[in-house]
Amino acid sequence: MGQGLDDDPSPVAWHSFVFLTRDGGETWERIPVDGRGLEGAYVTSVCFTLEGFAVASGDGMTLLSRNSGESWTRSEGPSGRVACVGRRDLWLIGGATGPLYHSSDGGDSWIDMSTSLPREEEVNGSGPGSIGFLDATFGWIAGVPGALLITRDGGASWRHQTLFGSSVIFNLAAFLTPEQGLALTWGVGALTDDAGSTWRIVGIGRENLRYRFSDIDITP
Repeated sequence: MGQGLDDDPSPVAWHSFVFLTRDGGETWERIPVDGRGLEGAYVTSVCFTLEGFAVASGDGMTLLSRNSGESWTRSEGPSGRVACVGRRDLWLIGGATGPLYHSSDGGDSWIDMSTSLPREEEVNGSGPGSIGFLDATFGWIAGVPGALLITRDGGASWRHQTLFGSSVIFNLAAFLTPEQGLALTWGVGALTDDAGSTWRIVGIGRENLRYRFSDIDITP
């Protein structure tokens, strides 16, 4: 996912695009997130499904594609970090403490699920956060100081999963299984292989400490 300027001198010449591979990463195709009324869209989060459905969100708008990103339409709904669970099952969070939204009809309508999160004063989070789902039941929200929020009932309820008992904010997370996961902050990661009961710090190189990562994923 990225942004770039084209040769158009107009003030709305800033476009977002995603990179898509169909051969396991051997080759990549740059797909602009453009369309009638969408020029200048600034995308900060995107997810795809194997059925060709995609959601891109950011800059106060959420866009939907039903043909693997070849064309996009605007969703009359919230914007934020998105997660695709299935063809019609979508989640979106506007920040580490919410608001949290769920769509069961491919983004045509959204239900506010913020009341399923712990109380804001207990979470005390800030920043954009991130959200992901491993399957229809297990999901996570990152961006909460010293913790992740974990659901094991499909988003009906969320609980704190402490990270070292500190106030460090891990803005990104990804899980391979409900037991094996990675949380990431500036140049530092934390790994768990026991569902978050214990974590160990892993470094990704001193030369990478100056970077702020925008997304991570784990594949088998």
